Amino acid sequence: MENAAVNSRPRQTLAGQIDRLDSILDGLDDALAGAVADAVRAAVSLAVREAVEAAVKDVLSNPHLLRAALEANGLPRPERRRRRRPRKRRPGAGDGPR
Repeated sequence: MENAAVNSRPRQTLAGQIDRLDSILDGLDDALAGAVADAVRAAVSLAVREAVEAAVKDVLSNPHLLRAALEANGLPRPERRRRRRPRKRRPGAGDGPR
C-alpha cells in the first residue's frame, strides 16, 4: 500500500511513528534517571552535611565529649579555665572619698 500524500508531504507509516515514539521514550527514560539521581545526590548531601554539623556542635559543646575525643586521638587535654574568685573587700576600703 502506498503512502498517501497529505498536504504534499508523504504520510508516515505506523511503524515509523512507533519507532519515533520509542526513541522519544528512551530519551525521557535517560533524562528521568539522571534527574532522579541528581535529586537523590543533592538530598543525601544536605542530610549528611546537617548530621555532621549537629554531631560536631554536640561534641564541641559538651566538655566531657570534647575531652574524650581529644584523648582518643592522642591530643593533649585542654587546660581547664580557672575561675577567679571575687576579691573580698576589706572593711573600710573604698567606702568613702579619698
